[in-house]
Amino acid sequence: KIFNLYPRKGKIAVDSDADIVIWDPEATRTVSASSHHQASDVNIFEGMEVHGVPLVTLSKGRVIFKDDQIVANSEGHGVFVDRKAHCDHIYGRLEARAKYQLPRAVIRMEHDGPVAQVAPSVAAGYQPRGTSRPRNLHESQFTLSGDTKKGDEDEIGTPISRRNRKPATRVNAPPGGRSSLNIFE
Repeated sequence: KIFNLYPRKGKIAVDSDADIVIWDPEATRTVSASSHHQASDVNIFEGMEVHGVPLVTLSKGRVIFKDDQIVANSEGHGVFVDRKAHCDHIYGRLEARAKYQLPRAVIRMEHDGPVAQVAPSVAAGYQPRGTSRPRNLHESQFTLSGDTKKGDEDEIGTPISRRNRKPATRVNAPPGGRSSLNIFE
């Protein structure tokens, strides 16, 4: 089902391939490279004892393997099996999960109990919306000449444009060179 071969493979029924393995779950065998039926001289499971041994293998109704021996030549016996790219066994579940994870409305009953009224605290700095005028962003205190406009001085009379100015600026490694530069006003 995972490989999208069902019901052609994995089912004993009319129109399904007769690929069957008869298994003895009680039998044991020691894995060895000398006795396995592969085109390799090594086996990473060499010397390991395994439980469960195939007794007979049928492919398309023909006995291929019996009594630890290959009894029929199966070369050229394989056939291409066309199948869909996405099997319903896996992707059907994914689609169901995606549908389940979609947001759903929560049905609630109407509240019929008491409702507390909370007044905003003015002492906490609460200011209701819409009571103050928005700031005009086109008005600015900045001028290129450094002159002050009316009302742009602080409480002791220092122009805002001259407050907190440094007398000099030191630039280390300016763009285009490895030198230091002092700029004085």
